[in-house]
Amino acid sequence: MQPKKTAAPAALHMPHLHVAQQAESLLLQCSNVRKNNAQKWAEILTEIDLLLPEITNRSLQTKILFEKAHYCYMAKGNFQQSIDLCNQAKTHFAETDTEFETTYQALMGTNFHLMGHYEKAQPHYLLGIELLEQKGEKNTEDFDSLAKLYYNTGLLHTNLINKESSINYVEKALEIYTQLQSKSGLARCYNALGHHHPNSQQNESVSIEYYLKAAQYFEEDKDLIGLATAYNNIGYKYGMLKQINNALQYLERSLAIRKQLGNKKGMAASFFYMGSVLDSNQMFDEAITHYQHAETLLKEINSKHELHSLYDQLSKSYAHKKNYKEALRYHRLFVQLKDEIFSFDYKTSLNIEASKLLIEQQEKEAAFELQKQHELSDYIHKLETAQNELMQMVYIASHDLREPIRMITSYSLLLLKEHTTSHAQSTATAQQICNTTMQLWTTLKNLQQSVQQKVIKK
Repeated sequence: MQPKKTAAPAALHMPHLHVAQQAESLLLQCSNVRKNNAQKWAEILTEIDLLLPEITNRSLQTKILFEKAHYCYMAKGNFQQSIDLCNQAKTHFAETDTEFETTYQALMGTNFHLMGHYEKAQPHYLLGIELLEQKGEKNTEDFDSLAKLYYNTGLLHTNLINKESSINYVEKALEIYTQLQSKSGLARCYNALGHHHPNSQQNESVSIEYYLKAAQYFEEDKDLIGLATAYNNIGYKYGMLKQINNALQYLERSLAIRKQLGNKKGMAASFFYMGSVLDSNQMFDEAITHYQHAETLLKEINSKHELHSLYDQLSKSYAHKKNYKEALRYHRLFVQLKDEIFSFDYKTSLNIEASKLLIEQQEKEAAFELQKQHELSDYIHKLETAQNELMQMVYIASHDLREPIRMITSYSLLLLKEHTTSHAQSTATAQQICNTTMQLWTTLKNLQQSVQQKVIKK
């Protein structure tokens, strides 16, 4: 019995295409499966890896590294690996390449954000916004990138005491996504408003309405990751309204999608929300079981920010059960992570980074003004030099022409005197020569005065 032949990778079935074209085609496939098929995404990236040794185009190499960075944080939850890939890509392009530079800033900001390093995330987001705002003509991709950066910055600001800045950023993103008619963008914004809009904070039903809008757009966009997130949020809010059956129904939908995607961070979020719903309804044993499932997953991907929140909940649940030993243990873990994440006041750290960016911008503007002053000074010096040279030329030209004109005038007068009585025709000719000479003399003087006046004006 002959061994079964293994199917060759898709890349090997396209010999008629150039290697670069094959890679570009595979990258396009990646963008089509990002949202709903992590396994297929990994398979395509494996095919691209087979082509890498033959790819010499630095721009294409950069695109591949960024695609891998997206996969690492979105599908694997490995933020540090994503950061390493971004920094590797950074060596392949110049800072003047706005498209790549913006992608780099957005990815770096997202990874630091998800790792809980907010003071590192904000400068990347704001620099990306600055680059795109300063760009002259923007295409659809530019507007989409700008909206994403506004959206991410809005999420970053949700931990500030003043929520207005967060809502302002999200609403800027919502405005752009509405113009672009971007279902994925609208879904993310409605999801964020469900979390942070003042009305949603005061009324759980309003929050659910935002989340349902988000779920609708996620489903239409076939974004399974986003749909799972919206289901999580809807379930959690129903739990806060004590509608446990509705809550667990949406949360189980979310968990099923995340298991299908193999998304550990998402699975942990679903378990966490299930635990929260059960906890709020005093079902502490069931809540702790779900929290511990989330803890196992979050430790695997080293997501400190989520672990920080989880440990706080576990401590409270054990305290409700009067298991103070475990409550104290988890509280100590909570404090330890809090110290690591919030090494100094969060709001202060963000304001410091914002101030740094403002100072950098002012320094750039001052340097630009100084450069303009130097250029203006050089121009004035050149203009003065040209004026002096022109004055000298006018003086030399007028001086050199005076003597010949005087001679012509003198000879004309002599001719006129000599032929006054006997040669009428010659007299007329001489008179004409004399008049022409005098006109020439007057024109020369006028020309000299005109040039001098123009030079003085300049």
